[in-house]
Amino acid sequence: MAPIGLTSNLMTELSSASSQALCNPVMIEKLNSLSIQPTVNMTDTKATDFIQHVINQ
Repeated sequence: MAPIGLTSNLMTELSSASSQALCNPVMIEKLNSLSIQPTVNMTDTKATDFIQHVINQ
């Protein structure tokens, strides 16, 4: 999630950093301990669709 109007370059940089962090075994272990299953390499469109689906439930 990011603010509206974020430049595509910055969005790409944030997405890359997020994906890299979510591939870190320590981060994965911590998230799993919180019952969170990270999804890696989700496009902005897929993320938007997923959030909209959750909101509509």
